[in-house]
Amino acid sequence: MSSIQELIVNNIIRAAEKIAGNLYTHVETDHMKRFESEISFGLFNSVGSYERSKSTDLAEEIKSLKALYDNRGQKMLLLTYSYDHDEAIEQALSANDMKPVEVIYGQGLLLEGWHSEAGNEWSGG
Repeated sequence: MSSIQELIVNNIIRAAEKIAGNLYTHVETDHMKRFESEISFGLFNSVGSYERSKSTDLAEEIKSLKALYDNRGQKMLLLTYSYDHDEAIEQALSANDMKPVEVIYGQGLLLEGWHSEAGNEWSGG
């Protein structure tokens, strides 16, 4: 991850922290540096908290997290951090019939924003 990308991610994290307060889960910088070598993804839910997870069993991990957000009645936005895993993520979503799950693939997510069903808008670009 380039220094510009890391700066943008850190800005996204700070914005999420302000929105979510105690619901926010911090992402450590050393984890950010491992995004290139791990299957990693982040989720912004409809109250703005940020969670990050990595898994070798991507389909099961996404399925579990989707159920968590569904139980909370929250919209889920899946953000990928590496183009290398786009196909695997798409296959995992399709195999588990998890559409519609909004997905922003690859490094382009760093310039994208987040929109909640409640009408609160935030733009990270």
